[in-house]
Order: sequence, then structure tokens, then C-alpha cells
Amino acid sequence: QQVLLCVRAHDPGQGLLDVPGGFIEFDESIEAGLGREIAEELNIAVAEFRYLISAPNDYPDAGVPYKTADMFFVAEAESLATLRSADDVAEIRLLRPSAVPLDEFAFASTRRAFQALLAHLESAG
Repeated sequence: QQVLLCVRAHDPGQGLLDVPGGFIEFDESIEAGLGREIAEELNIAVAEFRYLISAPNDYPDAGVPYKTADMFFVAEAESLATLRSADDVAEIRLLRPSAVPLDEFAFASTRRAFQALLAHLESAG
């Protein structure tokens, strides 16, 4: 079992780990926005999303510190045949969950979500 992680191409957190995602557009559901972001960043489609956790986050953009509420989901890729980094992603990494360096995540919220994912995988184990 592997998890797909992104290396951020731009600040905030350029060069650090993240998960695919982004901001929801007006009149867009969370699931539709997440599917759109994954297609834009990774060029793949995903199956159904399962809610994992939410976490507060500090997201600095153009010198302005925004407070966000990040939502994290688990999904399975239908295929990785078309996988490629695009948009805000500099590099894609497929890693065993236990091999992910938590201190290399760009955001505290993502670190917290990944710890929740590890606990979920262990309990499902």
C-alpha cells in the first residue's frame, strides 16, 4: 500500500510535501473541487472520497496570513497510467505510509491529517 504525495512547486512551502488539493470555487461542492484539483495537479481521476479529518491551518499568501479550515479525504486512484505533475506540483512521490517524513510537510494541518491517516490504516490493518 502506498500514498501519493506532492512536492509543492511554489510558496508557501515550496519544496515541501503536501497532498493534492486547493481552494473550492464558488458554487462548487467539496467533492467536485477536490476532483478538479486532483485532475489539474496530477492528471488522474479518483474514485469516491471518504472524509478523514479537518484541521485549522495558517496559510500565508502574498504576505497576508489567512486562517483556513482544511478538510482531508481519502480516495483511490482509478489508474495511475496518466499520472504527471502539473499546476502547483513540482514532483510526485509514491511512498509507503510508514516511510513518509512527517517533518517535511509544508503545513501543520497536513501533518495532523497524515497522522490521522496512519492511525486509520493501523486500525484497519
